[in-house]
Amino acid sequence: MRLPSSVPCCPAILAAWMFMLGSCAQAATRIADSLAQADVQKAVDAAVDGDTVQLPAGTATWTASVSVTGKFITIRGAGIDKTTIVGGDYAPSTTRPTHRVFEIAVKPGGLTRLTGLTIDGGTGAKDTYNKGMIAVAGDSTTWRVDHLRIRATRTSAMHVSASGGVIDHNSFLLVGWIFGIYGFNGGGSYGDAAWAEDTDLGAGDKAFFVEDNEFAATERSVALDGWKGQRIVVRHNTFRNATIGNHGTESSGRLRGSRSFEIYDNVIQYTGPNWPSAIGFRSGTGVVFNNRISGDFQEAMRVDNYRDWRAFAPWGIASGESPFDKNDVNDDGQPAVYDTGTHTGAPEAPVLVCAGKTWTDNQWRGYSVFNTTTGRSSIITSNSSDSLVARVDRSYGEVNLAWNPGDGFKIQRCLVALDQMGRGKGNPVTGTVPAPAAWPEQVEDPTYVWNNTLNGRVGRLVSSSPRIQDGVDFFNGTPKPGYTPYAYPHPLVSEQPAAGVNP
Repeated sequence: MRLPSSVPCCPAILAAWMFMLGSCAQAATRIADSLAQADVQKAVDAAVDGDTVQLPAGTATWTASVSVTGKFITIRGAGIDKTTIVGGDYAPSTTRPTHRVFEIAVKPGGLTRLTGLTIDGGTGAKDTYNKGMIAVAGDSTTWRVDHLRIRATRTSAMHVSASGGVIDHNSFLLVGWIFGIYGFNGGGSYGDAAWAEDTDLGAGDKAFFVEDNEFAATERSVALDGWKGQRIVVRHNTFRNATIGNHGTESSGRLRGSRSFEIYDNVIQYTGPNWPSAIGFRSGTGVVFNNRISGDFQEAMRVDNYRDWRAFAPWGIASGESPFDKNDVNDDGQPAVYDTGTHTGAPEAPVLVCAGKTWTDNQWRGYSVFNTTTGRSSIITSNSSDSLVARVDRSYGEVNLAWNPGDGFKIQRCLVALDQMGRGKGNPVTGTVPAPAAWPEQVEDPTYVWNNTLNGRVGRLVSSSPRIQDGVDFFNGTPKPGYTPYAYPHPLVSEQPAAGVNP
């Protein structure tokens, strides 16, 4: 193994590479007796740091995981479609848990690698827990998953809770509504650590890398998603009918939203019916550039904030009252109330009407209206002189705001929602019950978007939230000042291909 010329001049990374070079000189190859799960696990258990476990050609169905822990090793198949493992038991029951095909806890000090085989989800009931077929976790930044064909049919292809490594030169086939890769690498139980650190775009140790892969879906699916402070770099991939997204600090409960993203030099192709966007964000900050998008998308990219219109525990709705947000307040520190009144319009109305008001058109856009009778609120999208429209979203099965005659209202304002796009490092938040229950003073940290195309025209990022604004929280057509991408190809992408496949 030769040290790539593109490795950044960093003593820690150089030391790790030199350690791996020394380990490779001592390494042994252990050949599994068969492709049966028990024989592969036996070979893995016998391996020591730096060893390679060689899997034979053939096809086997596993009903238990192969686990790697406490060592850095390579697991190598005979090649794509030469070594095939079928996951045989994803459906949960009262007597057995769901399982993964590989559970890998990466160890610092050397390279952990999975390469050169096919993993097939098989047929049967879907995994309601969506645990994924491959899981990578741990505190090492030197791991690689490459030259695999992964056919995800009943659960997502991968879960990643480790940073620094690379997923490269794989083929992902997503059959039906199946996710590709979930990322949860923000640190700790909830991802709080990532939100208390600098963003550090262009670094090689905090994000995990997804590069030079192909994602294809039989119907529109999400290739990449994540939360829990996810940091991710997505570059030089091809996506066919598979979109890119992330979660915010909302529907996942205590888990924090995605922290950062770097998405560039990808091709996204869509042949299905009209869809909102190829790339969707609900949290975090980053850069998006040089992507070529085609298909029936309304927009190239879209950002949203679900807490605009729904109260997700434990954070609450971002209406001007949640202690976790930056709110407009009075001199005494209480939420400022800008106007009040009573609905005088029709029953079960989606539009609030208050006869006698003399509002200026759209003066309340981006504020929130609170129904003091029902206790629900939502962000205001427009208003006329005596009526206003708040956002109604049925994503979670209910109409979140309606008006009946006599319903009281008040208008308040959240200035910045926790972890929304355009905000970065803040004060630490800890605990199962998040504490302190206070705005963490998150710094301004806009997203920058440039040189993307949608069907040959300029591809832009648009906002579904009146609170998240172009020119403030994100910038279209503007490269990020001072940004330099991390070395490409990733330094862990060695010059040695997996057996039976091309590099």
